[in-house]
Amino acid sequence: MTDPKASPIETKVDDLIYICERMSAVLDKENLALENGAVGELDGLLKEKQMVCGAYESLGKSVMQDPTQFAQIDEETREHLRELLKTVDGKIAHNVKLLAVQAEVKRRIFDVLAETAKKTATHSGVYSQSGKVDMGQMHALKGTPLSIDKTL
Repeated sequence: MTDPKASPIETKVDDLIYICERMSAVLDKENLALENGAVGELDGLLKEKQMVCGAYESLGKSVMQDPTQFAQIDEETREHLRELLKTVDGKIAHNVKLLAVQAEVKRRIFDVLAETAKKTATHSGVYSQSGKVDMGQMHALKGTPLSIDKTL
């Protein structure tokens, strides 16, 4: 908890440390879910990650408006923040790789499904797969029974 007598920069740095710790925890959960294929957990984590990222971006911009303010922060706290940022950066890099793998897997599954659908799709009989009218199939359609549901 922030000391009520703390300077504005000390308060911002304390908040930044808290946000980084929270981001680290969210990334740990998301990376674990991605590694274990627990994609159902990702929606809630994405919302939390967006919220934490927004807070980080806003606070980071505020702190970086005058970087000389960091001189007011004790060396131990600055070092703790540096290490925390390095840890979060590593987790973000790992997260990016895991998300790229997940996207590639989904793309490949979609491609297989799309190709299967193309091969097994039934056609109306009017157009062939090449887009040309197939007269033989059109004649076959003349005998196709049609029923209408009058309840609609």
